Amino acid sequence: MRNYIQPGDKITCPAPSTVTSGLALAIGAALFGVATHDAASGATCTFLLEGVVELPKHVGTAMAVGDSLIWDVSAGEFIASGQANGDINDAAVVFKAALSGDTTVHVKLTPGKASVYPTYANNLNTWAIALATKLNADAGVTDTNYDINPQA
Repeated sequence: MRNYIQPGDKITCPAPSTVTSGLALAIGAALFGVATHDAASGATCTFLLEGVVELPKHVGTAMAVGDSLIWDVSAGEFIASGQANGDINDAAVVFKAALSGDTTVHVKLTPGKASVYPTYANNLNTWAIALATKLNADAGVTDTNYDINPQA
């Protein structure tokens, strides 16, 4: 096939910050990878985008095979819920179950699925609720018991 370029399980690009081998991080807005070697910020680095790796997890949370995970950027570990601004949603799924006391988890990276929280949809929903609240207040509406996401 003439248009085949490469397998796509790795990407070589400038490191977004100083990285050490094994460090997990966001690459752009939709990729999550693991550095395959040390690199200075801006230096060329290869990141693993696909495959199974062992990475830190939050102690106190059990994780089952297939659970979708969030990369907690500030803590440098996977969490199952409770993301904050800047965290990476859908970065990986649990490949091997981990107990609550475990410090690491085996994960399958999910290339191209990651997104930085909050997503556009979350921002839009927050904006819509704020606008509806303001319009209701301006119109003197006191009964706001309505569903903003009605199901057809």
